[in-house]
Amino acid sequence: MNKALPFLKDNHETLLYLTAVVLLLLALFKPDIQLKQEVHNYLLVADVSQSMNAEDERLNNKPVSRLTYTRQLMRKIVQTSPCGTYFSIGIFASDNVALLITPLEVCKNLDVITDSIEHLE
Repeated sequence: MNKALPFLKDNHETLLYLTAVVLLLLALFKPDIQLKQEVHNYLLVADVSQSMNAEDERLNNKPVSRLTYTRQLMRKIVQTSPCGTYFSIGIFASDNVALLITPLEVCKNLDVITDSIEHLE
């Protein structure tokens, strides 16, 4: 019979206490474990100045304003992004910048994100 087996049976409580103390000491050093994970956070920013009203872009062979074209591109990016992707939406005109929505996960908040894009003016 193995000599270590009777020792473990007789001292199992002591071994558990020692294990707990060792783990507590390790926790004091605050070990960091790096997990590889792809994070996709995007900030979509649209120019809403007067120049964006110029109709020099084309969608479906029809002339559209730059802002309409930008909204279409933003919708396409959002709708084709995988779940787990986060989007924020901002606007700027001249030297003023505003964040309209904070990062929202695309699958849970697709309606909110696309509605925000639709109302860019």
